[in-house]
Amino acid sequence: MIASALHHFLTRHHSEMVTKKQLRLFSDSCYGQSKNFNVMSMLLADRKRYFSQTDVLYTFPVRIHSYLPADRAFRRVAQDVKKLETITLPENYISILQRHGQVLEYNKDWQAFYYKAETSRFVKQKRELNISSVKRIQICGSGDKLSVSDAYNGDLTVHGVLKKGKSWANFRPPILENASTVKAAKKADVYKLLEEMGASDTVIERYQNMLSVGASDARKSDSDSE
Repeated sequence: MIASALHHFLTRHHSEMVTKKQLRLFSDSCYGQSKNFNVMSMLLADRKRYFSQTDVLYTFPVRIHSYLPADRAFRRVAQDVKKLETITLPENYISILQRHGQVLEYNKDWQAFYYKAETSRFVKQKRELNISSVKRIQICGSGDKLSVSDAYNGDLTVHGVLKKGKSWANFRPPILENASTVKAAKKADVYKLLEEMGASDTVIERYQNMLSVGASDARKSDSDSE
């Protein structure tokens, strides 16, 4: 999901991106969300296709010791959420988020792609690079390789992760199906909680619709973890 959201941002600002010498990205070091080969594959492919002359520098600040601007926004959102006794519908969260910035709604303003499957087709399964320990990643030049470092300064080590015969120009993940992957036991917990809260029939029906969309398929999770 993180890869899809970032892809939407980059393509949306494509005309601006091509005028810049460098794109600098910062995020936490969570392997399951942002620091993984699904996100890296998206960056390699998007740069190749949309802004090949722009270098990409991705930095992962030290956890706990760093405080990104997004963290400040999340803190303000959390404070607003705590003021409410219950939140039952997505619209309630959206109204809170809109107080602190622009909100783009999933499946309305942007869509998710199945990066996990496409990454497995393009990225080597056996590789020397241990991305979980990396603090800096750079994509430049031909853009077919990752230059990485486990320190915030000093030289970078170049790693080729693309399978032989593949090209990032052909990296095109399919749209992720809009399907619920919530397991039956968890659904039962949700319905029980709604009943205990005294939720209206309208609210319960909304949840029934959301939790029954499409065919459940855990293999096509929207998670960015590998």
